[in-house]
Amino acid sequence: MLDDHLPAEIEAVFQTMPAAQAAALLAVRSLILSEAAALKAGPVSEALKWGQPSYSVAKGTPIRLGLSKGRTALFVHCQTSIIEPARELFGGVAEFEGSRALILGGDPRATTYVIRAALTYKQPGKRV
Repeated sequence: MLDDHLPAEIEAVFQTMPAAQAAALLAVRSLILSEAAALKAGPVSEALKWGQPSYSVAKGTPIRLGLSKGRTALFVHCQTSIIEPARELFGGVAEFEGSRALILGGDPRATTYVIRAALTYKQPGKRV
């Protein structure tokens, strides 16, 4: 499992952002790590993908953190079936962008739901 040590290349990306946005995304990073541990999802790989911090586990789909139109967002692959169920559950209290992103700042349950769905995406009989 990945510890809380922030790799230099990831830290550099967060340092380019306004402080409030970086802090929000770092909080989501911590949530990803804690949810992965709680789900026993296996080792978390942290890397840069398309210039954004990306978090993945063997039986999940990558989660990227970044900005969308200046707003903090959590991204998943657009061809997964993660965002649509989240939109159905949380559409009135969270904002989504297409089939790829959850805009952060809405209901925190939506953030946890999307993270759990991504971390377990390829598990047989997955449950969120």
